[in-house]
Amino acid sequence: MSTPPTYQYQPRAPHPPRGRFDFAVFSEALDIMKLAPIPLMAYSLIGLIILMVVGQVGNIPQTVIMFGGGNNLSFESIIVISIIGGVISMLLQQATMTCTMAGMMSMGRTAMRREIPDVAEGFHVFRKFGPLAITGVLPILVMVPVIAIALPVLMNNMSTLRSNSSSADIFYVLSQFMGIYAIGFLLYIIAWAFFFMAPIAVLIEDLPPGEAIMKSATLASQNFFKIVLYLIAYSILNVVGFLACCVGFFFVQPWLSITSMLIYRDLANVHLVEPINKADGYSPYPREFDAHMPHVGQNPPQAPPTVDQPTDYSKPPEP
Repeated sequence: MSTPPTYQYQPRAPHPPRGRFDFAVFSEALDIMKLAPIPLMAYSLIGLIILMVVGQVGNIPQTVIMFGGGNNLSFESIIVISIIGGVISMLLQQATMTCTMAGMMSMGRTAMRREIPDVAEGFHVFRKFGPLAITGVLPILVMVPVIAIALPVLMNNMSTLRSNSSSADIFYVLSQFMGIYAIGFLLYIIAWAFFFMAPIAVLIEDLPPGEAIMKSATLASQNFFKIVLYLIAYSILNVVGFLACCVGFFFVQPWLSITSMLIYRDLANVHLVEPINKADGYSPYPREFDAHMPHVGQNPPQAPPTVDQPTDYSKPPEP
């Protein structure tokens, strides 16, 4: 791989904009997407296919029941088996999706270095499948106790409904189901807000799962409401992408993956692309230092100075 170009930049502020949540990460991630849209969208398509295949693993129990072996099971047993299979399917899909999103982040970092990422690069992160999966499934694991507590109640009400299916009883069971689902979803959103940066910490800083979880929770607690708003926007954009015949998903997923990575960068005060020389302002990605990004074809690559000196951010930039 060729040496990435470096650009001389002049920071617009004495200090890099770190330690705060800024919704400008949406537009910054979009600019990064523009640097390599085809590889990122191709990887997103492959990731979606993998996700659909993995999701079928949880449907194996239902398939066995449907085509044989389920005739002697009660209605309640079939429901329990189906719910357990659904939970397993969700966990496997979430673990896989966490890894594919990490792959999009890795490709985004390559694009930030002004290099064209290879689709195969996105699968290199699967070497960290264990830590990424552990940190990625945490929000769903929070819902498991809710399901375990609510399942006996739902089974009892469904048995009653089979013997007495009046409109009032149907409404009661449905409202109870929706209430339990709402509680589980609320717990999921809260857990997601606290833990969604844990896989990013594993990817970017190579932290073990325990440290990554603690760091994610600490960073999220300082910006909780903004992160919740971001995750709501994240969910809406994903739904819109799916409604567009899944075509929009191939663009939305890498865009939001890179956006999440930039949020972690800002809150954790890390650099995704290390500068060649901080003192004289040479970097493949000056934007990390609150500097203007050069347009393609402008500001040609500069040879970095041979002497590296520490940056003094206490002094304002020279005009």
